[in-house]
Amino acid sequence: MRRDRPFGAPVRDAKKTLYRVADAFLRYWFRYVAPNRSRLEARLVGLVADAVQRDEARHVAEIWEDQATR
Repeated sequence: MRRDRPFGAPVRDAKKTLYRVADAFLRYWFRYVAPNRSRLEARLVGLVADAVQRDEARHVAEIWEDQATR
């Protein structure tokens, strides 16, 4: 897990803290596979693939940005 907080926010201000999964593979799993497990088990792979394709560019951009800022 990685803890992100807005620029300028005090360290102790937990209200504005955002926690993210640090591992890119696990982040992909929890973003696309886990929420769609029932659809995948029902063999509605096309629906899941369409949803992933619509959002995947944003997801990859977030991963790239995280890797570039480390």
